Amino acid sequence: MSDAYSQDTILTVFLGRGLTSEGIRQTLEDFAETGLVRNLVWIDADSFHESSSEVTHLATNHEGLPELQRRPFNELVSRSRTTKLHLGVINVIDGTEGMLHAEELNPLVGIIDSVCSHHQIHRSNVMIGAVGAPLDKDLPILRGYVNLMLAPEDSQSPGTATVTYRHGFNDHRFTLHCVANIASLYGLWEGSTSAPIEQLVPAKGSSFRLVRSFYRRIDGQAVQARLKEKILSTAENPLPRLDVPGKERTAQYAENPDTFAQKAAREILDEFRTPLIGEEIVAHVEKTKMISGSAAVRQFFSTWLKKMVTTPNRFFAEFSAESKTLAEDALQASIYGNSGSATRVGDRVTATALDGKTHQKAVQTEDLKIRYAADLQDLWQAYANTAMSLLDAQPRLIAHGENGFRTPAVVHTGQSQRVVVARRSADVIPGPETNYGDGLPVEVKVAVDVEEVPPYDLEGVAEFERRLAKESDRGQRGMGQVIGEFKRWQDQNSKSFAYFVGSGLQDLKRDMEAQEIQWRREVSRLSQQGKSYAGTGLGSRIFRWLGWVSFWSAAIFGVWWAAEYYLAETSAEISRWATSFAATDQAFKWKFFGIWFGIWLFCWIAQCVCEARDEIRFTHLRKNLVTELDAAKKNVEISELAQLRIEVGYQQFLSISKIMGSLLERPFGNIERARRESPIPINSMPDSVIFAEAIPDSDAVEKLTRQFRRDLYKQGWMSTSVMAALDDASDALAAETGNSINPNTLFGSTGEGSYGDLARLSEYLSGDQYRQIDRSVQIWDDITTKLSQESLEVRSGILNSLQIYRAGKKVDAPYQQPLKDLVHVGFFNGEIASEKGRVKGILSLDPSLCMYQPQENESDAIGISEVLLQISEPAEDSDISFIRPQHTTFDPTLFDRMPTNEDFRPENPVDSPFFDRGNHSPHRPELPGTGEF
Repeated sequence: MSDAYSQDTILTVFLGRGLTSEGIRQTLEDFAETGLVRNLVWIDADSFHESSSEVTHLATNHEGLPELQRRPFNELVSRSRTTKLHLGVINVIDGTEGMLHAEELNPLVGIIDSVCSHHQIHRSNVMIGAVGAPLDKDLPILRGYVNLMLAPEDSQSPGTATVTYRHGFNDHRFTLHCVANIASLYGLWEGSTSAPIEQLVPAKGSSFRLVRSFYRRIDGQAVQARLKEKILSTAENPLPRLDVPGKERTAQYAENPDTFAQKAAREILDEFRTPLIGEEIVAHVEKTKMISGSAAVRQFFSTWLKKMVTTPNRFFAEFSAESKTLAEDALQASIYGNSGSATRVGDRVTATALDGKTHQKAVQTEDLKIRYAADLQDLWQAYANTAMSLLDAQPRLIAHGENGFRTPAVVHTGQSQRVVVARRSADVIPGPETNYGDGLPVEVKVAVDVEEVPPYDLEGVAEFERRLAKESDRGQRGMGQVIGEFKRWQDQNSKSFAYFVGSGLQDLKRDMEAQEIQWRREVSRLSQQGKSYAGTGLGSRIFRWLGWVSFWSAAIFGVWWAAEYYLAETSAEISRWATSFAATDQAFKWKFFGIWFGIWLFCWIAQCVCEARDEIRFTHLRKNLVTELDAAKKNVEISELAQLRIEVGYQQFLSISKIMGSLLERPFGNIERARRESPIPINSMPDSVIFAEAIPDSDAVEKLTRQFRRDLYKQGWMSTSVMAALDDASDALAAETGNSINPNTLFGSTGEGSYGDLARLSEYLSGDQYRQIDRSVQIWDDITTKLSQESLEVRSGILNSLQIYRAGKKVDAPYQQPLKDLVHVGFFNGEIASEKGRVKGILSLDPSLCMYQPQENESDAIGISEVLLQISEPAEDSDISFIRPQHTTFDPTLFDRMPTNEDFRPENPVDSPFFDRGNHSPHRPELPGTGEF
């Protein structure tokens, strides 16, 4: 078999002369200009004298475009990367100087050999002649070459009647016939992968063989483009084929997309409500009403005794504290005044400290955002998984616990066999193509100054609407129409799964704001209630006052009496009441002061009893108040942190929705739909050359589309596409920025408006640069591989519906029997053979040399190029019918033998040179074109 044909390693060189060869060269150039043939060199034998002589080079450049150049032969060979050379001598038999015999060819071949000494050279000699061509010399048979003669005939296939080309009939079709056969022999057709002539070896002696070729090029790129468009189309979500043992089933579309999306959003928000807001703190109240009587007495007696014992200590402690506070306030006021400055001495807050605390709080807030983003990783992983499951019905991890790996309830409840999926990816997470703002007038974009807004970003939509309304109030031209379009866009895109998740997050945030206000009011109420119960009760204050009155009245009376009685210098100066009291006996004095002491003692004991009662009552009341107050304050904090957590989660939601929206909208990226246009000539071509196009709208194409979609869109098909895209995008972004993306913590990083991995990847994935990438290359390569390996029945069904050009118009092609079935069918047209050739059998095919070569194109998995080469049995010079000149010698005795009278009769009339043989010949006259004439 032939080696693989490569444009980079094999160069075909033709050597010819004469007018017919010039026409062949020009036709080859025309073919090369249209992309039909490529990579050949034409040498004009009459102008090729040295290795630097210019030759014509027909090739393709780096862009794949045809390129014709006139270059020195030695420079062309030295700069090429070829290692193998096909040398084809074109000998035209037409009675002119179109033939190259060995003696004329050897110097030219010597020059070629000297330049290509390191090449492997395959030599061939192709003789071209029409029926009845004049030949005044021997045929240019070249020893050591593969000698072939193109059969001057044309037909659509070997099994059909042929039409011959006769010498003297000037028509371009003969030149096209010669060029087509040469292109088939040497594998010059665009897309060819082998050169059939390589399979032939030089024959012995002076024999040669007739050869004819049939070339068919069926272009399947239109079919391939249609298949690619229909197989990879996800404008309507492909119904996934379910993995159900024993029976093939597919999912169904949701009948009500709004309810379908809303229920899915509610399911995931309910599942992850606690991670989003945390748990509320419930106030704990200690029970005190059910205490026993003895326990109450013991508790009261203990508290009262403690009050009695600690009274002096409490008195001095309170007195010291009040004195210290009074002194400090006086000192502060005397030094710094009472201006209200924030700068204080001691434990008071300074302005610098306030700034430090503000900075510290900001740092703590950022730390909280990072921590909360990591805490919500499971939520957003479940969100992405749910979005994919809504489209491909694959069970995924969408919740906590053992039953977390499942499909959303709206997809499959488990109570029936019915599986439901979304009809469009926009019903799940709208992609960037759904965003609003790209098509706005420039003046509106400048005035609004807002980027494109996705429909699931409720905050962004509200801000966009606010700015539109603001510009409308300013009288911006055309703003009313823009606002109307914006409202319609909102209505059309406010029913997706992502929209309901975003709406749920906003509702949750508003709930937390309302709870914060409610708990702040509760804190204020409980604080006021605590102040009203602060300090001791009225009874303890009354008895404390009476105790002080009784104590100080007794003290004042005693001091006054002593001063009156003992400090007087004379008896006359002593007051009567002091003298009377001093005259009383000792018992009266003890009794008098005892009553006073008893009153003070009673007040003290009563004071301690009231204080003990107040303390017990206040202690239990404070327990209740403090517990409820702490709980209320804790709930205020939880509400604040929940709002922060939801804000962090909302930014993550926006970034993940960007990522998933882009990938779900275009699971295979921007599918490349441009196809390489195959060169298909619309002008007349020989019947043996057929350029056809497969019709893309045939039933076979539809059948094949259904088959490949069935195999491609199985349950869970989204995972492969999405995960591969995430990995590719992460690698590309890391290579571009130098910062790697951790796939394990991607959904736990901070989102929109931050520098987290999630934010960076979402911007990259939703950008035009990445969205223009065709990610279907590997998938389509697998499909085209399967297409090229499809059974003959399937492939022939696609290629049965063909169109060809006839007279410049595209028409349906008639049925053609496959060439591979006609390798040994037919025989050559007998008009080219002499009587000797007919007897010898050169019109018969040599089965050992006839060959069929299908040549599949890299860019066309369905179409095919095929060449059928049919070669005759060996032939000699005398087997072909040519017009040869009559070479006669003048007989000088003819005048002597001429008759001199009418009665002249030769002895042997048959041998007489003057005998009229026209009507007396025993042989049947030759038919035109069947023998020498």
